[in-house]
Amino acid sequence: MIARWWRRFSVAGSSARLLLYAAHQNVRRSEQLNEAVTVQVCFRAIHNAIRRDVGEIDRLAYQMAAKGGDVVAVAQRLDRFYYMLDFHAQCENAVVLPVLEKVAPLLAYTYHADHDEMGVMQQDWHGVRQQPDGLDVARLTSALKSHTLLHLEKEDHQLYSVLEARTSVDERASILRSMVGEVSDEASSDTSEESSADGGTSVTPWLFGLLEADDQATIARWFVRDMPPSAWAQTRALMREALGPHWDALVQRVPELRQATNK
Repeated sequence: MIARWWRRFSVAGSSARLLLYAAHQNVRRSEQLNEAVTVQVCFRAIHNAIRRDVGEIDRLAYQMAAKGGDVVAVAQRLDRFYYMLDFHAQCENAVVLPVLEKVAPLLAYTYHADHDEMGVMQQDWHGVRQQPDGLDVARLTSALKSHTLLHLEKEDHQLYSVLEARTSVDERASILRSMVGEVSDEASSDTSEESSADGGTSVTPWLFGLLEADDQATIARWFVRDMPPSAWAQTRALMREALGPHWDALVQRVPELRQATNK
């Protein structure tokens, strides 16, 4: 009888230990996710996609102007890029800069001014777009690249460093949740139809099509954690479509992507 009791106790104890171990692993996984997904890291990844896109467009525009080429193809890339850049700037205006204004109002003004200048450059592009000339397009993309790269460097090394230092964990978490909400709304709203007219894709596939593997994992972890559950299936499908044969490699790094739901 003692032996039977001991066996039951041992089995029960093993089950309890397994449950405790699983709970500990889940907590640790959540902690690791939060450590990897910060405002500074996530926005730097997005900025890397913007850098890569504007660099490729500027290279194509220069080659077209110097050696001849398809001005229409470059114009379509610019249409799409301006849509994405405007979306990113408007999200920062709505989500990030109001927080910055509370802790560094004079600094916030300079980023509003940068975004306004991007809007002016976009309007200039709309004028050139009516009858695109190779040299005009190349001059415009050169100026766009210079302004955009300088702006992103300032944000990476100044704006988001200030936010990390002067805002609370809850405030920064709110920024990330709000930004993801903007992305999910864009994918499911009429604005994604506008993006189709301006180059053929919405934000999520454009982003994952440009990111390097480390940045893909960063953004995927962010989306897993903060994407509204109602938008997760669509977002996951867009990510998978954009990555094609590279999807499995991302899933290996972010196992949560195997799940049909993120909550």
